[in-house]
Formats: sequence, structure tokens, C-alpha cells
Amino acid sequence: MLIIGGDDKMIRSTKDMLKSKFDMKGMGLSYVILGIKITRTQNSLVLSQTHYVDKILEKFYKGDTSITKTPSDTKRIVLHKVEYSRILDSLMYLMSCTRLDLAYAVSKLSRYTSNASVEYWRSITRLLRYLRYTRECGLHYGRYPTVIKGYSDANWISDIKDSRSTSGYVFTLGSATISWKSSKKTIIARSTMESEFIALDKCGEKLRQFVEDVPKWLKPVTVTCIHCDSQSKIGRAQSTMYNGKLKHIRRNMIRQLISIGVISIDYVKSKDNIVDPLTKSLSRDLVYKSLR
Repeated sequence: MLIIGGDDKMIRSTKDMLKSKFDMKGMGLSYVILGIKITRTQNSLVLSQTHYVDKILEKFYKGDTSITKTPSDTKRIVLHKVEYSRILDSLMYLMSCTRLDLAYAVSKLSRYTSNASVEYWRSITRLLRYLRYTRECGLHYGRYPTVIKGYSDANWISDIKDSRSTSGYVFTLGSATISWKSSKKTIIARSTMESEFIALDKCGEKLRQFVEDVPKWLKPVTVTCIHCDSQSKIGRAQSTMYNGKLKHIRRNMIRQLISIGVISIDYVKSKDNIVDPLTKSLSRDLVYKSLR
């Protein structure tokens, strides 16, 4: 069990209460938990999985020391039909704990488990080489105000053949990410705007879960700003005019969240939208910028 808090007196009383009910003892400051390394500096905490990355490389990619600087190729990823579930499971755990930069590549790899091709090792090898290049990456939490911000994005153009977009969201608290997701939607979108609305709706749904899952969340809940790079979507979401063509995009739910003060929507340039790497493959320069 890991106990976290900003009040030493509260932490001590919590430990005493637990010791009175369970046979347990304090182990002091934690440095590794569930494969996640905790590094303390004067003003921040850094969560990383360097040891876990080394373990993956030693287990699945021993003997190769080459690197790549992007997690996925800008070309289409296709996979060779081989036994790779152990690698994918390891990558999923790494991605879900501290490495959101792997989210898009892992999501793509997961789609071809039953429909693989001879290009499999090219994709897996590239991602493992990228892990070697970025093995020190982690989440950096500094002493910033505890304000939650959301980011939403969708990529419809690259999936235009089946009209199902890839969308993603990221939530940050202070200076670091606390929640993220990249997924290919099952809902068919007929335009870029529709795909953006679907992504925004999922982002709002996750925010509602935050509010419901944290019992002592301060009430009333302060307005959470969600950033997106589509000005047309912002205008449509804030408009009170009815458009029958958009009735199936859950636009009413988004407008309700805006009207009751749960969320606000703000514009951010695509190059500054931190969700961009979760919806598409990026060039080396953009990947490097997203890691900072």
C-alpha cells in the first residue's frame, strides 16, 4: 500500500488507524512500486519505468543495441502473424502506467492480432528500439496549482476508408499527465467535425467519471477547460442554433456540460495540442516536442 499526502500529521494518523485494524508495518519512503520508480527532487516527483523498459528489452530484444527516435512509422503499420502477445502485454502495462507516448503505437499494434502480415517484426522492432532511445522518460509532477485541464483530438482523414476515426484525450493536473487514452472508434463519422465531437464527448465522459469517483472532490466543481484544435467544433458546441444533421453526435450533452459550468472549451493550435501524438504518427521533431 502506498500512502500519499501533503500533511504529515494526517499520514501518521492514517498509518496508526490501519495498524490498529491490520497486521502491518511501515516500510519508510517508497522508491519502487508495481514496477514504477519514484524519484524525488527538491520540488517535484518523477515517475518512470526505466527498469521495466530494460526488462522488456532484455527479454524480447536481447543482443540489439540500435535505436529509433519515433514510436511508429508514418506509413501504415501491419503485423506478421506470430506469437507476440507477451510483448504486447508488457507494452500495454508500460503505456498505461507512465508512457502515454506509446499509446497510439500500442493501439495500432493491438488491432491486427488476428489479421497479421509479414511486416510484424518491422513494427515491433521499431517500437522496442524507440524504448531503448527513451528509456529514461517518465511523468514529472511539480509543485504547481492543482488545476485539471483536458485536451481532445481526433484523426479522421487517415481512417477515411472505414469512416471510423482515431481519437484521444489527455488530462493534466498541474504540470503532468494523470489520464490518457488513444482508441479507434466503433462509431462511424462522416466528417472531421463529427469525429472531433465524438472525441470531445469521450473527454467529457471521462471528466464526469473523475468527479464521481473522487468522494472528497471540492464542491462545487470548478470549470475544467478542455482544449481542442478545431475552431468549427468550438463554434458548433457553443451555438444554440439547432441543426438536425448533428443530432446524433451527442452535441446536446456537450452543450449541457458547458451550460452548467462543468467544462469550457478553448482553442489550441494543433502544434501545441498534446493529444496529437495519440491520434497519429508524427515526425521526429514533433515527437521530440511532445516528450518535453
